Amino acid sequence: MQLRQEEEFDKLQIQQILQELKLPPESLDEALIQLGRRQALEVQPQQPQLT
Repeated sequence: MQLRQEEEFDKLQIQQILQELKLPPESLDEALIQLGRRQALEVQPQQPQLT
């Protein structure tokens, strides 16, 4: 339950930042998607890149 509250709080913070930067609210969804991707990458162990 606490995690859900933190997510909602983060969403409110992001909305405020978007307003301050005069960005459209639609940017919120894209920002949350990118944030989720970054967090997922942080959780995964770094795998060596194949070259």
